[in-house]
Amino acid sequence: MSIRSIDLMVLYSKASDVEKLQQSSQQAPQIAQQQLAAEELQKNEIKRAQVAGANKTEGSKVGRKKDDEGGKRPTYGHNLKQQRDEDAQAEENKKKKGEHVAKPSIDIRI
Repeated sequence: MSIRSIDLMVLYSKASDVEKLQQSSQQAPQIAQQQLAAEELQKNEIKRAQVAGANKTEGSKVGRKKDDEGGKRPTYGHNLKQQRDEDAQAEENKKKKGEHVAKPSIDIRI
């Protein structure tokens, strides 16, 4: 079986196109890998710059606030005493107004 001259000319002109497509399909995974590596390097550089910048700006000493600024917390006993005083004051106000004051009680039934 012989190849006609026209077929040979068409085949020859398509050979260069096929070669380019084959090279690009073989190089595509390698190019994608290189792009991912470049993106990761760029992200790492950004993180390093942020950390370096944070170290420069946040290098000051942390101090406690004074009591009047709300720095020291009151103790548990202080909170309990304050709550009892507030409850007693609220009960007295209700008694003065003539409202019914319900005292909390625990009902245990077995």
